[in-house]
Amino acid sequence: MTALALAAETIPSAGAQSIPMTTNYWTPVPASEQITFYRATADVTFANKEGVPQGLLVIKKGAARLKGVNFANGTIVYDMKPIGGGFATAIFRRRDLDSGEVLYVRVSPDCPISQDCLQYAPIINGNMLWDAYPQYQRPAPINPDGWNHFRIVLSGRRMNVFVNGAVTPTLSVGRLEASSKQGQIELLGPAIYANLRISSGAVDHLSPSPLPDVTENDTRYVRRWKVSPFTVLPPGKDISVTNRSRPCPGKELMPNRTVLLISPACTRLQIQAPFAVFRG
Repeated sequence: MTALALAAETIPSAGAQSIPMTTNYWTPVPASEQITFYRATADVTFANKEGVPQGLLVIKKGAARLKGVNFANGTIVYDMKPIGGGFATAIFRRRDLDSGEVLYVRVSPDCPISQDCLQYAPIINGNMLWDAYPQYQRPAPINPDGWNHFRIVLSGRRMNVFVNGAVTPTLSVGRLEASSKQGQIELLGPAIYANLRISSGAVDHLSPSPLPDVTENDTRYVRRWKVSPFTVLPPGKDISVTNRSRPCPGKELMPNRTVLLISPACTRLQIQAPFAVFRG
């Protein structure tokens, strides 16, 4: 686990804070510290625009990190304008390279009808598990050529995301899965960001407790296992249910589990459909 360096300047933990889009507050993220899926040499610039007093953060490639922030719970508001297609992404509670919460937009004119336009994914053990949580994908009223307003509320293990003035959540995440409870904030391109405000502690009465895990008592999921060294089978020899002649003394199968255990010394089978295979 590699900790990310925090700058000396920190955002106060109470009240709404408007964040200037300047080099005093933002730093490009080295490619080695970016999540693998997005890793690129950062192309980050800052611009002034009349009517936008805090300025613009322009990210053509890579990511920018807000200096000195250790954000846990509260509301984050910002405006985002895509640059072409790609993935406009925000990462919250980025404690280290192994953990964080990711929210991203697959920018497309089809976003209002596309089920995978807006998505949450956790970073676990350094991997962004974008393909493991399809229940956290939603259509969203994204303008691919203009500005989009985001309001994101994080409270404990839950998150609500409101896009372009939505009254009800565009995406509601009932169980945030990353291990980090607080950490840094990063924005990724290709996109332009403006009007970022952070209100620590403002959670809109959103409960910090996760929703129940509907799979918790589902016996089709294997949650605990042990793995022994692999054994190379002789050429031409395969594994089949006919290998069950020798018992495995002293070993008991987990009740209500579907298991196929095979080793050179013995074979024990308890086969149901579907079944999991453990070789060793």
